Amino acid sequence: MLEIRDPFHGFIAVSSEENLILRHPFFSRLRFIKQLGFTEFSFPGASHSRFIHSLGTCHLVSKAFDVIFKNAPCDEVFKKKLKKTVRLAGLLHDIGHGPLSHVAEVVMPPLSELNMSDISSEFAEDRQASHEDFSLKFILQSDFTKIINENFECDAIHVACLINKNLNPKNDFFIYEGIDYRPILSQLVSSELDMDRMDYLQRDAYYCGTKYGEFEFEWILNRLTWHQHEGAVYLALDHKALYSFDDYLLSRQNMYLMVYCHHRSVIYDEMLRRYFAEDETPFVLPAKLEEYHKCTDFWLYQILAKSKNVWAQRISTQTEFAKVKEWHSAFLNSAEPKAEATKAEKILKDNNITYIRSHSKMKMSNYYNVEVKNSEIFYPIFIKSKKNAEVKAVPIEECTDIFQKYAQSRYMIRLYVDPKDKLEAQKILK
Repeated sequence: MLEIRDPFHGFIAVSSEENLILRHPFFSRLRFIKQLGFTEFSFPGASHSRFIHSLGTCHLVSKAFDVIFKNAPCDEVFKKKLKKTVRLAGLLHDIGHGPLSHVAEVVMPPLSELNMSDISSEFAEDRQASHEDFSLKFILQSDFTKIINENFECDAIHVACLINKNLNPKNDFFIYEGIDYRPILSQLVSSELDMDRMDYLQRDAYYCGTKYGEFEFEWILNRLTWHQHEGAVYLALDHKALYSFDDYLLSRQNMYLMVYCHHRSVIYDEMLRRYFAEDETPFVLPAKLEEYHKCTDFWLYQILAKSKNVWAQRISTQTEFAKVKEWHSAFLNSAEPKAEATKAEKILKDNNITYIRSHSKMKMSNYYNVEVKNSEIFYPIFIKSKKNAEVKAVPIEECTDIFQKYAQSRYMIRLYVDPKDKLEAQKILK
């Protein structure tokens, strides 16, 4: 057993088998990909990596598992193999991320070039690959596959099944006495109460030096439980933590509005998109893992520094376009910000001022979304309460109105101009 010091969680225990993954170059790559991309230009402390976030997610998944399965109706051998599997899923959930956060999604290669169609028909679709696809490729078609198959009590496909709901485990690995435990394990990795979000919200707030991402984590964690429904086991929360759940969702929304969508981070994202779009040679990330794993933040910054492209140079020298105007949907009727922004754009055009328009959008939750529930494999979350000897479990959306209250997406529209044009732009846009 290895103990790793984490500035946020303290000691994180890692098994010798898990350390085989941590020490592999494919995983070490995450040390050189920052969790928040350009956010450190606004919040200097936010230079933490996806490596430590992945460790943190694994750690919290393990803690949540212990709380939930303490009284689960399955034997210790079954629990042990499930815990090892879900820890791996937490550890590897971000392994496929591209450089500089999510902006690199626009230069991912075609999915067909990943050669994953033999795994599932969804990988034969005619679309662009995503970082999630790369995560699955790392798990199912790399050195990790052999490491997992030979050193753990599960196969790589079982780990992948907890990251992608559509994959077939090919056996009854998650079944115990006819009951399917896959849903609750998947929910610990990706859901409205997953440990991925529980880690990054607190960690990001800590390193950014803000209070927005703080919530009653320990209270929520220690009131996680399970609920058996229609032959499967799902994630549940004790009713005493319901208000803390509401607060957690609000904290997440505030982090998006105040940190993740900070105007300076947004303009760097926009400039990078323009560099990708305008570069003389089409910029596409490689599909082969041996090449893709070299694509880190440092790698991309070096490319930008050597480029003569105007956007690359602005990023490298931190001479970004300046914000001159912004509109928030929360303060106006939903149609008004777009109309006002379009009007302001025309004024800038008429005065021959070059500008960039950004549109930052966020929705508190897609959990209570009819379209999502109908189009995907849906894993419900329940609220459990006990009165006398009777235990009652109710879908979480029936216990809180927060999903309805914040059902509408919130967005911010911003206009940016060259710093030399800022005073003139502000003057004519008054």
